[in-house]
Amino acid sequence: EIKAGSGPGEMGPVIDQASHDSILSYIEHSEKSGAKILLDGRSWKKDEGYWIGPTVIQHSSLQDKTISEEVFGPVLSVYPVQSWEEAVDIENSSPFGNAASIYTTHGGNAEWFTSRFRASMLGVNIG
Repeated sequence: EIKAGSGPGEMGPVIDQASHDSILSYIEHSEKSGAKILLDGRSWKKDEGYWIGPTVIQHSSLQDKTISEEVFGPVLSVYPVQSWEEAVDIENSSPFGNAASIYTTHGGNAEWFTSRFRASMLGVNIG
């Protein structure tokens, strides 16, 4: 479990009020659009600083702006797909293309995905 703080294994606040408000707006927009908040970092509050904890959102639509825009905060978007091809199509359609990862115990699965991803950094069992 990640905790709020500045020590080892802890996560600090975001940089400023504008960043905090922007991140919150993405989470709230997703929630209002029908996404499920699987892990909600909005509960992190301290007297000083702009605290927001890790947040995991399961989306039901690829139209959600939290999937298509960079949030610049501790937010992970999850979107269930029907096939491997659909997953690759979604990743390859991103204008950002920074990184893609596959987590598997089968080398053949890793090869299948990494040979099809267009991202600059590819990971197998690492972020």
